[in-house]
Order: sequence, then C-alpha cells, then structure tokens
Amino acid sequence: MKDNVTLDLLNQCANDIILLTDADDRIIDANDRAVAAYGESREALLQRTLPELLDPAARAAFARHWQRAGEPEGAIFATVCQRSDNTTFPAEVSVRPIEANGRQFRHSSIRDIGRRQVLKASLPDRWEFYANVLEHFPNPVWRADPDGQGRYFNQSWLEFTGRTLEQELGDGWVADIHPDDREDWLRALREAGRERRSLIREYRLKHHSEGYRWIYDQGKPCLDTDGTLLGYVGACHDVHAEKQLQEQLRYIGQYDPLTGLPNQTLLEDRLRQALANARRSKKQIVLLFTDLDCFKIVNDSLGYKVGDRLLQQVAQRLKHCLREGDTLSRRGGDEFLVILSDLKHVEDAAHVAEKLLQSLAGPYTIDGIDLHISASIGISIYPDDGQDAETLLRNADTAMYFAKQNGRNRYQFFTPEMNSRAYEYLMMQNHLRRALERGEFELNYQPQVELRKGAIVGVEALLRWRHPESGMIAPSQFIPIAEECGLIVPIGEWVMHEACRQGRLWQEAGLPPLTIAINLSAVQFHKEDILKTIEQACRENRLDPSRLELELTEGTVMQNAEDAIMILRELKAMGIKLSIDDFGTGYSSLSYLKRFPIDRLKVDQSFVRDITSNEDDAEITRAIIGMAHGLGLKVIAEGVEHEDQLKFLRWQKCDDMQGYYFSRPLQAGAFEDLLASGRTLKN
Repeated sequence: MKDNVTLDLLNQCANDIILLTDADDRIIDANDRAVAAYGESREALLQRTLPELLDPAARAAFARHWQRAGEPEGAIFATVCQRSDNTTFPAEVSVRPIEANGRQFRHSSIRDIGRRQVLKASLPDRWEFYANVLEHFPNPVWRADPDGQGRYFNQSWLEFTGRTLEQELGDGWVADIHPDDREDWLRALREAGRERRSLIREYRLKHHSEGYRWIYDQGKPCLDTDGTLLGYVGACHDVHAEKQLQEQLRYIGQYDPLTGLPNQTLLEDRLRQALANARRSKKQIVLLFTDLDCFKIVNDSLGYKVGDRLLQQVAQRLKHCLREGDTLSRRGGDEFLVILSDLKHVEDAAHVAEKLLQSLAGPYTIDGIDLHISASIGISIYPDDGQDAETLLRNADTAMYFAKQNGRNRYQFFTPEMNSRAYEYLMMQNHLRRALERGEFELNYQPQVELRKGAIVGVEALLRWRHPESGMIAPSQFIPIAEECGLIVPIGEWVMHEACRQGRLWQEAGLPPLTIAINLSAVQFHKEDILKTIEQACRENRLDPSRLELELTEGTVMQNAEDAIMILRELKAMGIKLSIDDFGTGYSSLSYLKRFPIDRLKVDQSFVRDITSNEDDAEITRAIIGMAHGLGLKVIAEGVEHEDQLKFLRWQKCDDMQGYYFSRPLQAGAFEDLLASGRTLKN
C-alpha cells in the first residue's frame, strides 16, 4: 500500500519502530527504524506477521493485548521483541486501528525500553532525566500527575505561553487553556488515564502575544511496569492555520463568495428555523423572491466583472433596507431572497417590497458607467401560501415570474390562480417524458487533461436535449424539473448506459484508455437500487467499472452522510472512481471529507474564472488544492478558458483540468477523432 496514508504513518515518530499491518496481521510496510532494529531487510519483514517478531514466550500475552487493540481507542502495552539473531529487547507497543481506502489496518509504534529500564535503576527520578532531554524540543511538551496537576513544562511551552515554570506548576497551567475547553480537556485526560489509552485533543491555548491559538495535543498515560498510572505526558503542535482553513471552508459552504450574503443552503436552514418558531408562536413568515430585471444584458454587454460588481452593490442596498433580524440571501445568479419574521400585518410586506424596489432604482456607477436596474419581487406568506420551506419558495418564485410577465419593476403577492408557471412546469414534464421515449437526448464529451504531461486522461459525459422544435435546450432548463418530478432517475439510467456503451466502443476501437466521468444527481444517488443500476450498466455494456468515475456534489453526499459513506464504500469496492463536484460551493465538512473514500475534488468554475484577478478566488483555489493533496486526493479544475488560468493551476500543482481552453464538449465522433489524433496540452 504505497500511498500518502502510508507515507504519513511511516514519517511519524521516526525514532520508533513503525509497522503497518493488515487485517490478517501481515506486515505490509515498515519504516527504516524497524529494518535496523530487527536486523532484517524490508523485503524479509514484509513476508512476516507481527507475532513472528516477538519472543515466543511473550506471544500468548501479546495475543490478548492485540485483541483489545482492535477497539477504536487502540491499546498500549508492554511485550518482548526478538531480533533476527534471536536476541531480545523489552518494548512498549502503542497500537491503533485505522481505515484507508475502505480497508482496515493497524498502526503499531514499538519503542525499545531497555535503556529506559537501565535509567530507571540509575536515576532517582526518571522524569528529571526526560525533562533535561526535552528542554530544547521545538514543540511544547508537558507532564502532569495522575490528578492532572502540572509537573513539567519544557522551554517551548513556556515560550508559547509567556509564563514561568513556577506559574505553570500545580493548577497554574490549566489557566492557559481557554475557559470553554478547560473542563472538557481535564475530563478527557482523566478518562484516558482510567482506560490506559492515548489522548488526542484540539483545544485553544493562550499565546503570550497572539491571544488563544488552536493546538493539537497528543498525550498518553505513563505506566509503571506493573501497570500503575504514574501520570501523563504530551506534545503539542500549533494547528491554528488549519483551523482557520476549516472555518474558511465552512464559510464557503454557507455564504456567497461574491456578496458575503448567506447562500441558498444557509437560507433554507434559517427559513426552516423561522417556520418552526412561527408554528409555535402562530405568527406569519413572509418570503420575498427578488430577481433583477434584464441583468443578462449587463453581463452580455459589459462582461461578468461589471455584472459581479453590480450584484455586490445591489446586495448592499437591499441589506440597508432590512431589520437586523431579517435574512437576506443570494440564491445564485441575480436572485435574492428575503425572510421577514414577526410582521404584524400583511401590508407591512408590501411596504418592505416597495422600499426594496426604491432602493434599487438609483443609478450605479461602475468604471465611470452609470447603470440603472430594476427588480421583480414575488411574495409568499406562511401559513396561507405554504406550510413548508419548499412550497413557500416555489410559490414566491411563481409570483416573481408573474411580476416579470406583467411589466417588471413591481412586486406581486402569490395567489392560487397563478397557474402560468405550473402549466409551463407541467408541459416541460410532458416534453421530458416524450424526449426519453423518442431518443431526443444525446451525450457530449469534454476532455479531461492531465496538466503535468498534457495528455487526455478522461472525459466527462454531458447530457444534451435536442428538441425537434425548440432546438438545443440547456441542461439548466430541464434538469431541475427532471429532478423535482423524478424523471432524473430514468434519464440518469439512460446516461449511465449510453456512456458505458460509448466507452466500450472506444475501447474496442483501440483508442487510448480513459476514465468516463458521469454526474450523479442526489435523487439518483439516494435511490435504493443505485448500486444495482450502476453494476448492471457496466455489465450489460461490457465496461470495466474501473473506467467509470461518478461525480457527486457536496450537498448530495452530505444528505444523510452516514448512509452516503456506506454507498460510496460499496461503489469503491466495485472499482469505480469517485469525485466531489463543484467543491467549495456547498456544505464543506472536513470531518466527513476525511471519511469519504473519494479520489478527486473538482474545483468549481466560479473560483477558476477569476483566479488570476481575484485574490480571494486564488486563495480559495490554493487552499483546496493544498488540502486535497494533504488528504491524498487529486484535484481537477473545471471551466479553464484562458492560458493565465492554466499557468496558475500548473504553478499550484493542480493535477487535471477541463474547459474551453483545450476543448468544448464534443459529440462522440468528434471526440473520437480528437483522441485518435493524439493531441496534447502544450507546456
């Protein structure tokens, strides 16, 4: 197992023997210290099991400890190891189970304690010896007695806190820990002592000049040879920067990066909370769906940068019209949503809507150009227009559409008689059903290129609808409707079979092997028979599952995350590659990301578009690439259209790219010609 997980394990505690064993206790990797300690070559070690490295007399006791080591918290115990020349040495073993790429392993750290036992006999207080050794250790190191009283702190600890050793001894060191973390830390410390297990905690420690900083503290109980608890010792690492990155990703998942307003995910969460409060208090909730009029003209004529700056100014004007307890959100594009709580009269909603329209009416000056823009506002009210968030959003959207149809620059309350949107929705459903039956769907294929070598390594299959009368219909127009009415399931199955069929044809034609990426919607992913559907598509079309990659959004996998992990593991066991699409635009959870058996993160094109001109987008992209590589994941950037974007991504060591700079999405025949031509991305 030669991957980043293994390398990380072997690089830890380099002075100790480090072994990685599989579920059968067979050694699958060992560090250089292990090779030197046992007097065998690495190749010889990899032919043995861990019990074979022990003194035969110690194996029975070892087996009992080893069984306990399979528990999540692992185990610490003493044993006797045997070298290749049959000499032995006493050892302290720390074992913990780990999971990587869907497999179970055990990480064993073995320390030769023969010298420690000699020192114990020669030193009246071995902690004094350790204190001298650790005094100049670069990381903060501490020692406490069984009751948690401070007994030793090295120079790095004292330099971090800016306090004297006398101030830290006894209970003094506890004062350095943030008040909100203090009791939890002490409780966890004592539990670790009772259970004789290691302790890993993140908490905030007071820095002498920078306030509280997050540190990662790894401690362990110190035991006498008879198992008596002597105290605890721990070493710390400053992880404040990593915590800030996690907070940044959380912000990305809940706030719109352009305007700083809550995004749709956070809005819907707040709307559900407001509805729960309204049900208890029997009050009204008002939802205003605001859409700018003719905003597309601004983007098309003046460019996206001007359009983005206009949206930022619009957001500020809307914000100044609202009360502190109201919620303003950017749903996406030029759509803004407002939640008004605790309104006494329905007429108050009209006053707020009028105020919003008036605030937007004034001119906007951008790059010396005066722009004028208006908006259409749809209003829905709980409980009359809907009992849940989805219904209120849909009805406010319908009312907004009606306001646009009746002249724009106005607001409109929802009424049950507004059926134009419902009729359009119904017609689109009918057209979609006939489209599947009549074979109006087709797939286009956009190359995915490895940045280091410039070769095509994969392709994304993109759904297109060629309507016999309306021509090509954009996916954004029909996919949301297909998802709402459930048609995305049969359409998605068609996409799966067609992509697998085409992949097999390319393979039979002798073209270079590549991975075919397919987008999987949340509706498809959470369907009970999704695993059977994918397996059947590969089998019937004779495509090796390892040639298939499924792209899922963060929102998809975060819906019932525990069940999602199980499904992802089964897909991974089939050999299918997995990637997170549009990473950074949804709910980002590092704790879950580490558990998902994924292969790639896909940087959303909204970040790629301005990475060379917008430092925020550039920093976010750098952070995503660095974090992904740290977790052993590859990164692909989508929407690459210009050479300067490509240069930035190469400089940041992004793995792959796709976008118009190399090729637009192509029909199957055109893509086959491109692949056969051997064209590569120039360095």
